[in-house]
Formats: sequence, structure tokens, C-alpha cells
Amino acid sequence: MKELTEYEIEKAKHKRLLVRNEFRGVGKYNIPVVRKQFIDLNKIRFVDFTKSKANNDENAEKTLHFFMHDWKFDKVYDKPDDEVEKIKQYYAALTPDFSLFTDIPLALQIHSVFKNRWCLV
Repeated sequence: MKELTEYEIEKAKHKRLLVRNEFRGVGKYNIPVVRKQFIDLNKIRFVDFTKSKANNDENAEKTLHFFMHDWKFDKVYDKPDDEVEKIKQYYAALTPDFSLFTDIPLALQIHSVFKNRWCLV
């Protein structure tokens, strides 16, 4: 198998970040579908994403939430490979809640919905 050059590796990373085609989308805009998950509602205890960290055993039974300013969790979308291990250690995670202000252009609202869904498919 051919070994990739550093340039090819970087190019592949950027392509993935730009295209985001790992998941099958639906509808006119191919927005990813978040699969329904069955969780025990009695186990829900929230922890703020900003308090998440690697090997967070004391909070591992909690559910991660993103009820905060977008900039505090942009890295979940921008650098998912850096965040996935940290996120998957928790009992559950809510989908990120990128802002959907009605006074921003529709294209940006659609992009926010896409980001919300793509992050935790």
C-alpha cells in the first residue's frame, strides 16, 4: 500500500472538513439524520461541555450538554477527531445547539442545522 505524503494527509483532512460527506443525508439539503437512541431518563444528570475533559471518570455517568454560546463548542464541528474520544466517554450527549437566529440569512440557518446534526450522528 502506498504511503501518503504529509501534503496528501493534510489535503485529505481539509477535504473531509469541507465536504463532510461521511454520513448519508436526507431532504433537499442532505442534512444528516440523528438516530433515535433509547436512554434511561432516570440516569440523566447534565455536565456542561466546557467542563468535559479526557478521562473524566467522576462525570462519565453524566450527559453532556451544549447549552452555551456557540464559540465555546465550535471545536466539536471544526476538529471532531480531537473531541470524539472525550465526548464518547459520557453516558449520553445532546446534539450541539448551534444558534438559529431568525434574523440571519436562511443559508446560515440551514448551515447551523447541518452542523447540529452532523456533530453527533
